[in-house]
Amino acid sequence: MNCWPLLGSRGRRPVYLLALLVAGAFWPAGAAATSCAAPYLRVGDSVDRPIVRAGSHISVEGRAFARGCGDMESQPAWGCSTPDEGETSAPMQDVTLVIRQGSRDWELASEDAGTAADNKLGHISWDVTMPAGLEPGRAVLVADSAQLPVVVEAR
Repeated sequence: MNCWPLLGSRGRRPVYLLALLVAGAFWPAGAAATSCAAPYLRVGDSVDRPIVRAGSHISVEGRAFARGCGDMESQPAWGCSTPDEGETSAPMQDVTLVIRQGSRDWELASEDAGTAADNKLGHISWDVTMPAGLEPGRAVLVADSAQLPVVVEAR
């Protein structure tokens, strides 16, 4: 009597089939897609929700505000290679920083992102004054697709 039904009396065919199925689950299906970092915002060194006050001056830093970054093309499936020679990244232009609270938006400032030539590709700095109409509570800083929740404190 056979104690190992997978091996069966027909040899090791079922074991080989099982091994191929398991290996196939880890085999790449094609070129691996890569992507750039999404734009993001920060205020100072805050790791929690930054605190802002109506009428106060703050500096907001943005990173990754670039389009067409060099790693957007497909790469070989077994690892990344260097980007093609012609691939370039372009800094975003005229990026508007907004603070949103409830159904109200305030445009704070617009800036162009830094370039590769100045070694600051996609970097933006906005120096802004918070609107006097902000109410204590939650709000969100928004620039393009980047969002940063903030807490508005009373003056």
